[in-house]
Amino acid sequence: MKKVYLVYPKTLGTIAPEIYGHFSEHIGGVFYDGLWVGKDSEIPNINGFRKDLVEKLRAIHPPVLRWPGGCFAETYDWRDGIGENRPVRPNWWTENDHRYETNEVGTHEFMELCELIGAKPYVAANITSLTPQEIRNWMDYCLSPEEPPPWPWNGKRTATPNPLTCLTGAWATKTGGAAATCAPKPTPTNTAACPCWPATS
Repeated sequence: MKKVYLVYPKTLGTIAPEIYGHFSEHIGGVFYDGLWVGKDSEIPNINGFRKDLVEKLRAIHPPVLRWPGGCFAETYDWRDGIGENRPVRPNWWTENDHRYETNEVGTHEFMELCELIGAKPYVAANITSLTPQEIRNWMDYCLSPEEPPPWPWNGKRTATPNPLTCLTGAWATKTGGAAATCAPKPTPTNTAACPCWPATS
């Protein structure tokens, strides 16, 4: 008769739930027509976000939601997505999906989506075509107290006077195109080698 060995589960540590997050990019119909249908849409929605998807995402308790990309982040200027009269521009994917970025979903809308589904926001910053200072301004815009400091471009937080809740340490940098173009060494075009911008308070 063969022996049967019972091995009791042994706790080796805790896996951070953030590594099981989700990814949302402005590509094809992922965001526009997918997550976002607009506040005036006949499709049932919650402040513009597709109601059935919000409810299903909320049900699975996503720990983190990353935005705005992906490759899309490499041409994204966060200032296009705040305030009124937002510009319509070609984006990283326009040549492939023939869609233009309307900027209907910007920083505030993304933060609201995260609140609706119970996820922490994970912001991927553009270091391909924006400067470190411009990214720092984005961080300040989100994290400054009720009276944000004046910026040269006359920025002012809209929609809410209070700081926007961002996941500490999740200001990831994004550059280098598709991952396949990344070299396995710390160069400016290596996405994996670029450090995260720490969140500030």
